[in-house]
Amino acid sequence: MKSFLPPKREGKKFFIYEILFSFASLFLILFSASCAVGPDYKRPPIDSPQTFRGETEASTNSFANLPWWQVFHDDTLQSLIRTALTNNYDLR
Repeated sequence: MKSFLPPKREGKKFFIYEILFSFASLFLILFSASCAVGPDYKRPPIDSPQTFRGETEASTNSFANLPWWQVFHDDTLQSLIRTALTNNYDLR
């Protein structure tokens, strides 16, 4: 059986080339094997629920779109935010 490796030579330089050749060969083998899906692949159907975790109806509101200072129903926090906005000259 014929080896695909270059002939063995003496020295550190040739040892590095052998390692690089081995890694390049391994990479090419793995890369070509990763394309083995083929043209006949069909995505399986997914049965996804219409609502999330037992909600009664699907809502389009996002928690991220709400003003964060009104999400926390804390009067102290809201007064501190109002004070900071009125007294901060950079935000005016």
